Amino acid sequence: MFEEGPGALDNAQLRLVQVIFRHGARTPLTPEKPFWEGGCHKGQLTLLGQEQTRALGSWLRQRYMDQMHFLEPQLEHAGVLSARTTHFQRTIATLQGVLTGLYPDAAESGITIPAVTAGDGNEIMSGGTHDLPGGKGHPPFVELLDCHHLSQSHSKATPCDYDDHLATAIEAEAVKRMAWAVAPEGDQGKEVLKLGLGHLVNEVVVMPLLRMLQQRFSTWPGYAANIVLELWQGKEEQWVVRALYNGRIMDCHQNSGKGIPLEQFLDQFLLPYQLPMEDHDAYCSVRDPDAEPSNTAQAASGSSVQGI
Repeated sequence: MFEEGPGALDNAQLRLVQVIFRHGARTPLTPEKPFWEGGCHKGQLTLLGQEQTRALGSWLRQRYMDQMHFLEPQLEHAGVLSARTTHFQRTIATLQGVLTGLYPDAAESGITIPAVTAGDGNEIMSGGTHDLPGGKGHPPFVELLDCHHLSQSHSKATPCDYDDHLATAIEAEAVKRMAWAVAPEGDQGKEVLKLGLGHLVNEVVVMPLLRMLQQRFSTWPGYAANIVLELWQGKEEQWVVRALYNGRIMDCHQNSGKGIPLEQFLDQFLLPYQLPMEDHDAYCSVRDPDAEPSNTAQAASGSSVQGI
């Protein structure tokens, strides 16, 4: 499911890893789907979704423990990991699955990792384009593609069980329309990303970030799709960033994956989209501007993940 990924950078030490990932496979988001049986709730992580998230955690364990020796084999020190999730059942369960794959035996030691969530007014990791100026909502092709992905991934016969030619055409149009809504190219794209980056990450976790990192994409990010940012420290305090998408080095490096100097990474990929919170409140519809972040969700590594 995930590529092995590149090895360590020469003459450098890995200092920080940041992983951004989409939730695993889920049930339909609309309740009136007669083809989905078993008493499931809408948008609930499925057994397949649980397997996908644990596989992602296992891949992170293999890479950053066995291969890089960056993380300790047993979680024994507080502060080694920090986590954030939106307050949805499927995203909390996704985080639980990833932590279970990363540290499968951590529950025996009684260690839990708090997963920080935010109040509605400060949540930048969920919502929709309708909250932003000129928000466009969900294109219908996206719903058709989502239905098809549910059918294919869970081997269920659905009204959206299209042939390959039609499915490819629907995906191309869905990607085109969603990219236009949340991650357009050019000057308009910079404005949209500045105002709305993160607003659909529970559904489209990587598309705006891929655009921000100047990546082209023609397919819909799959379940548990992930972006990894690695911060390396070289000689003489030289810091470099390496970006991976599903385990593969992104072509934004232009140097065979040797990393991008931190200053260049910030200037080229992050600072152009920086928006202070006070400006964000002025541009976007904020329901509760006084809401404060809170630890309302607990994701215990090694815990069982409930689903269907």
